[in-house]
Amino acid sequence: MKKLIINADDFGLSRSINRGIIELFGKGAITSTSLLVNMPGFEDALKLIKENQSLCVGIHINVLRGKPICPVEKVSSLCEGGFFRGKLFSLAFLPYINKKILEEFAQECRAQIEKAISQGINITHMDSEKHIHLIQPFFSILLKIAQEYSISRIRCINESSYFRHAVFNPPYFLNKQLYAASYLSFCSMKNRKLQGSYKFNSPDYFYGVSTTGNMTLENITWALSNLRDGTTEFLCHPGYIDHEWQDYPLKRERYYINATRHKELSLLASPRVKELIKQQGILLMPYREL
Repeated sequence: MKKLIINADDFGLSRSINRGIIELFGKGAITSTSLLVNMPGFEDALKLIKENQSLCVGIHINVLRGKPICPVEKVSSLCEGGFFRGKLFSLAFLPYINKKILEEFAQECRAQIEKAISQGINITHMDSEKHIHLIQPFFSILLKIAQEYSISRIRCINESSYFRHAVFNPPYFLNKQLYAASYLSFCSMKNRKLQGSYKFNSPDYFYGVSTTGNMTLENITWALSNLRDGTTEFLCHPGYIDHEWQDYPLKRERYYINATRHKELSLLASPRVKELIKQQGILLMPYREL
């Protein structure tokens, strides 16, 4: 049977993005979301969670943007000028050079999880900003931490089954997201061996890294028409961008996908997508049912 989790990342980033995600949830166009606890839209997200109690909420671990939950001096390797450094490439390699960063990463992860739990949020799953949790040293730590807090579902990216469409639609070699999806799928393949010993659940397949920032009705149609038997997580970044992005601290953030958030929202809400899901006999499910 074909099962699909449609997960909206970045809940809690801003009020306008929260509004878009809740709008899609109300239309049945997404089934789950992942929450940022250290960004300006967090308090608004809490209010919306209380108003939409059936919403399935995971934690979106974030050590790349905004300010840490921990005191800056306790996570100084991750920060610069009071904010996270935001440099994914260097952070991915730092654990192999500086073991201190792993201790600080663990402290910040616990602080973010505890902030969500303290607000009464039942965390159904775990993932991270820019998928940093899939880097092996970070993944090992997060598995242990997730077990401590009884979080039993974690995102793994197995997108290789859906590469065919991207590869046969040139110029694929110019699609940097395809390279990112390939690397993250490789990391996840290695991580699943470790994950098995902890008895965590992850979707069988994944779709969305290769199309991040470039979602179209054509590639959604292809993905839904070629969905594999088993469970697939479909990643999206819907939302609105309004005046609050002109103010500090959001003004300092650079999200290239902001330019396409409204487009993703419109596509996911379109009758064509709902019709395709029905035609293909796809069962929509929230993360909690994995």
